[in-house]
Amino acid sequence: MTTNNFDAARFLTDGAHLAAVVEAPWDEDTARRVLCAFEHHFHTGAVLWKTTSRPGDHLGYRFLARLHADTVDTALRRGLIVETALTRLVQVWDAQFDPDAVQSCDFDGIGGLARTWVYFGGTRPAEAVFDAAPAAVRANLAGLVAAGLTHARFAAVDHRDDTITAYFRARGPLTAQRCAQVLGGIALPTPSVTTLKAMRKVVPADFCIGVTFRADTGHAERACLHAVGVPDDLMPPLPQRVADFLDAAPCLDTDTVRALGWSYGSAGQGTHLEVEQAYCGDLATRLADWDCYRTGTTKRDPVLAAATIPRARNTPDAPTVRVITPGEQGICRDTVGARGLGMYVVSVPARGRGPVRLQDHESALYVTRGRIRTYYGHNVEHMIDAIAGQMVYMPADLPHLVANLGSEPAEAVVARTEAGEHGVRLVPHLEHVAGRRFAADLPVVAG
Repeated sequence: MTTNNFDAARFLTDGAHLAAVVEAPWDEDTARRVLCAFEHHFHTGAVLWKTTSRPGDHLGYRFLARLHADTVDTALRRGLIVETALTRLVQVWDAQFDPDAVQSCDFDGIGGLARTWVYFGGTRPAEAVFDAAPAAVRANLAGLVAAGLTHARFAAVDHRDDTITAYFRARGPLTAQRCAQVLGGIALPTPSVTTLKAMRKVVPADFCIGVTFRADTGHAERACLHAVGVPDDLMPPLPQRVADFLDAAPCLDTDTVRALGWSYGSAGQGTHLEVEQAYCGDLATRLADWDCYRTGTTKRDPVLAAATIPRARNTPDAPTVRVITPGEQGICRDTVGARGLGMYVVSVPARGRGPVRLQDHESALYVTRGRIRTYYGHNVEHMIDAIAGQMVYMPADLPHLVANLGSEPAEAVVARTEAGEHGVRLVPHLEHVAGRRFAADLPVVAG
């Protein structure tokens, strides 16, 4: 096995500088322990940098191994992790898919070893991958298959969060309906119309999605849609932290492979953008060895050739012209096959209010009866009133709720740039302050 151009001293300097740029913690002693434990893998594998758009998140790094080795055993012997059910799961997968399985590792700048990956040697049936998983995680299998997530290529265990992430290759293309089927099938929010448009420019037709499960409860707490090898001319608008990372991250490879991941969490977990960039060891070739699909590829996975994309129950095959009558759900994906528009009639009872909500998409409200007050802001600290005939615009990602302080019901028509309920989340930690504001604004009713 030939060595790459990895140099430990330079890596430590580069890591400290990049961590400072993105304002992430970095401990050189921890990094030295990691390099000592896995020296051979850093010198023979492909190495990359990684972080997210969330302020304060770790600067991470990963080696993608070229050698079959028990990295869990190495980490246990070096005292980097302790033995758990998840470390044993990695070793079970390694034996199950031997000799094709390859283990790789994720690290962060302050805590050392964070996750252990297993490449299964190809596209494997989800049933085979989940067979060794904890029973609570295995219970998700039927729902995943029903959503069209039938085959996985990688899995990773997080030694700190006690989670398992399965990386599926799914039959595309990545349409709004496909997102709703996949993410909605595991009760996670879907991308906004604007975000989906940017994703579709860089995500391959047969796409990769990682789904993260709690090992103890089996709860699907996050999913991430990945694009690998994104060229500069197709790079979407980036959060500042991600842009700073890409500007500063050093790369010693001739092919500067960059990857993005749109990560969607369950209620209260939020969304963020993941980003990775090659450092050394010819990441492009390693990804090609593993048949990872890059942006722009026209390849389709032959293993998925017989796979069918499920259709949501009662969903029209195509957008349909029709009249929606009172009592129906409204204009949305399920009723007319809408792709990027939802329209509904809402009623707010007298002296009543709705829950605090957060949406990945824009919305507008047209009051048809009475007066509706909208509380909004990151602490619902602002409010605005609208009466019949007036409209209110609400941008994406802004907590808000509607209320009616009057003695008669109020009604409105709500329009959204999303054709379903996906991308709508409740914000329970703001309910207390919202309730206090609403109660303080209610007029006193004479007894």
